[in-house]
Amino acid sequence: MITSSSSVLQPLCLPASSLRGNILRTAGAPMSLRPRHINLCVRAASSDGCNTSQPLQKVLSRAAAVCLALVMTTTPASSRAAESFEGVPRIIDGDTIEVAGKRVRLYGIDAPESKQSCRTAGGDQYPCGVEAAERLRARVGNDRVRCEVKATDQYKRSVAVCSTPSVQLNEWMVDQGQAVAYREYGKDYVPSEEAAHAAHRGLWAGAFDVPSDWRKERKIEQLERSLRREKPAVDAQLSRSAPRGFGPSPSQPGKPSPPPQQPFTAVPQPLTPVPQQSNPSQGASPPTAGNSPTGLSQPSCPTILIKGNISARGNKIYHMPGDRAYASVKIDPTAGERYFCSEQDAQAAGWRPSK
Repeated sequence: MITSSSSVLQPLCLPASSLRGNILRTAGAPMSLRPRHINLCVRAASSDGCNTSQPLQKVLSRAAAVCLALVMTTTPASSRAAESFEGVPRIIDGDTIEVAGKRVRLYGIDAPESKQSCRTAGGDQYPCGVEAAERLRARVGNDRVRCEVKATDQYKRSVAVCSTPSVQLNEWMVDQGQAVAYREYGKDYVPSEEAAHAAHRGLWAGAFDVPSDWRKERKIEQLERSLRREKPAVDAQLSRSAPRGFGPSPSQPGKPSPPPQQPFTAVPQPLTPVPQQSNPSQGASPPTAGNSPTGLSQPSCPTILIKGNISARGNKIYHMPGDRAYASVKIDPTAGERYFCSEQDAQAAGWRPSK
């Protein structure tokens, strides 16, 4: 073992591991410094390297100074000295306070939200989030609170352990049953939660939703409300972009159109021409204008008549016997619609065939 003495000269060309403990103890540095840091300490402590001998105490002192500098530059600031601040707090809710102008989330605990309700042992609802904040406010009173920061959360709040001169607030809230241990971020207060649960204190005296679950449910409800508000606009957009025959009808938003009919081929059946009767007493006269069996004005034709329809947009369209819509088309002479005996007649009058 190398001993420290001002009167004994020791060579510097010793393994770094031999000097490690003495240097680090002198510097007050952590023993976790890597070997390369020790080598830097030794090399920096000697100006002449292995060819020089100096009192070991002097070497250790110089090396310790270098090691201390290394510690300060290689160790994260959070582990060198935890940030802390203090002041008279403003209570925001059961796990959030404001101290010295800084928003602080109490580490390791989760209290009911301000709008959250719970149930008593008798089944009555009560504002447990408000009660948790009131209990914390009453416990702090006018005391100053000191907070030791452990991290920063996604909302840029300091996550800290905060204490009055007489009690640690994080643990006290869980122990009183006004908050639960936030296991997702730490298990420091699980024993306190178990004790509160066993004694039926606070929230544990009745029924409640774990605050993190309550927040998730609220987010789902907000999403559902948002979707309901946007549904009419989405339906309208779908109706504009959907192929014809699918999706909501533009004239009746939200009401689906019937599925498109499958095309089919029909063979028209010709009618036997009605023989001309010279004697009205021997039979009915053939259909002529103003003498139609249907009461509609139609020409005398040897076969089934072509129907000339006018659409709601004013398009003149004729339908041949056997067309898909032929049977459903009704002719209204008062609207300008009419019958034709041939396609040539219909086209000459300005009608076009149906698609």
